[in-house]
Order: sequence, then structure tokens, then C-alpha cells
Amino acid sequence: VSGITGGCGTANWSTSGFGILTGGTTFTPTYASDLADEGTAVTLTLTVFSNNTCAPSQAATEFTIDVNPLPVAIAGGTSTICPNGDAVTVLGAMAVNGTSSWSDDGMGVLTDSLSLFPTYTSSILDAGDTVLLQLIVCSTASCIVPQHDTAYYSVIVNPIGNTFVEAGNNATISAGNSVDLSAVGPAIINWNWSPSLGLSDATVPDPTASPTASTTYTLTGTDVNGCVAIDSLTISVDLDMNVIIANILTPNADTKNDTWIIDNIEFYPNTEVMIVNREGQLVYESSNYDNSWGGTHDGKLLPDATYYYILKFENSDKTYKGPVTILHN
Repeated sequence: VSGITGGCGTANWSTSGFGILTGGTTFTPTYASDLADEGTAVTLTLTVFSNNTCAPSQAATEFTIDVNPLPVAIAGGTSTICPNGDAVTVLGAMAVNGTSSWSDDGMGVLTDSLSLFPTYTSSILDAGDTVLLQLIVCSTASCIVPQHDTAYYSVIVNPIGNTFVEAGNNATISAGNSVDLSAVGPAIINWNWSPSLGLSDATVPDPTASPTASTTYTLTGTDVNGCVAIDSLTISVDLDMNVIIANILTPNADTKNDTWIIDNIEFYPNTEVMIVNREGQLVYESSNYDNSWGGTHDGKLLPDATYYYILKFENSDKTYKGPVTILHN
């Protein structure tokens, strides 16, 4: 304490704090704070006693010392993740009376380390270990001895074990055909194929795949520890125009051959169809044939005769030509 002066007499200091007061009978004492003073205002009281024996008297004054609060670090808890690139974001951490920063002792990647809520992404080298994320909160107060507090967040990284999946081999099928998939993965308890379109069941290791276009299926397998493994395969669809074209049409409402049928045409969308008579006159056309032509032209049944079709497939230079005969009886 400095800046205190006194006249003729003796000095005596007292304190409201829990620290150590030295030089208590001088006009320049020293006060060393205690942890119990943290965050409080300590009052030092000086009492001066006169040395005039004829007229004894005393006077008092106070000096206040603000003791800075200590920094406090609270890390939040524990998480369990897998070693194949899983990530965890710290939640529930607190930093009081200071600024925060994080570090780790793992082999993965720690991002946003200057925020309260960083993210740690595991490495395969972390498998079977516990990674400690260290939170340090440093006081911003100017102290002779810098003040900080430390807390830890534990990231338990599961062992690798037998967590892997193999989706199987790539395959090529004709449009309209199917192929049975056969994935393997020890310890896998949940299977998920994506996309699910064209699959008989996207949650089993061996679904039947019937895609209408070439598709890459990604398989995600989850083991008993909640760890994930991923693999993929591609089913290529060969647009080899595997169609069967009827050569007869009997529009007599007996439910047999009442319309002109092209088997598998549904697997080749936007197929153009033109039908002409013997004279080359166009009697029917469609830009997306759907097996619905019933042998009519302008709403009327065409007479019995042999007509000729032309099929043109989208994104292909293949053209099919041939006869189709209309018989009413």
C-alpha cells in the first residue's frame, strides 16, 4: 500500500480479507491475497494513534483492494465415436472469467479450437484409445502470476474390430432384367443401400436389383458398436433393346391381342413408333409408345390388312422395322 501518510503517532493496519498483511505498523504495508479473497473487495483499515500524551486521539482511513475472480473451465463430459472418420462436437462446455482454447492428444483433427464447442474428427490411428480434449481458460486480468484453469473432455474411440463391408462386384444387365446382390460384413447388424430405387429391400445384404438405368448403389453397414463401414457397386443397364414385338393385332374385345403389344417397351421410355399402310400413309404415331394402340386411325378401326411399323429408341441409333397384321375375326 502506498500513498498513505500520517502525522505524529503510531500506525496500525487491519484487514477484512483472508490473505497475509505484513508491515501492519508502518505506513506502507503489503497485502498478499488468499484464494478465499477471489472475486471480492478486501478492505484495509489504517488507524493512527497520536503520540501527544496531553491530548490522546486517533484517526482511521480505509484502502480497498479488488481481488480478481479466478478463471473457471468446465469441459462437458464424454463421448464415444468410431475410428473411421466419425466426428463429435463438444457440448456443455463453459469458460468463466477468461478466454478459452482447446487442444488434443489424438491423431485426428480438432477444428474450431478457439470456440467453446470444437469438433474432433477421429483417425483410424485413434482406434481403441481415449482421446483427451483439453480446455484451458486463461484470465484476462493483469496478474503477476498468470491465472488459468484446465478441464478435459474424453473421446472414447471404439476399436476397429471386424467392421467392414463389401458390397460385391459390379454387374451389367439388360434393361428389364434383374441381378441378385450379395454383400458381406462381419459384425454388421444394420444394412442400408442407397438409393433404394430399383431394390427389392434396401435393408438386407442381398436384395434383388432391377434398375431401369445404370445406378451406383452405396452400402452402409453399422456394427454392434455403432461403427459404420461403407462400400459401393455399380449396376450398368445395357440398352440393348431387348424387346419382343407382336406381329398380329385382333381388336375384337376378347382381351387377347386387342392392342399392339411390345414386351419390355416400358424399359425404353420415349420410344417413337410410326405405323404406315401398304401405300406408305401414316396411320399411327407416338413419341412414347405404351402398348395402347388398338388398330385405329382417326378414331375408327382400320381394315384387315398388313401394316408396317418403325421403332426408334431414344439415345440409340437402332431402328426396328417389320409387319403387323390386323385381323378382326
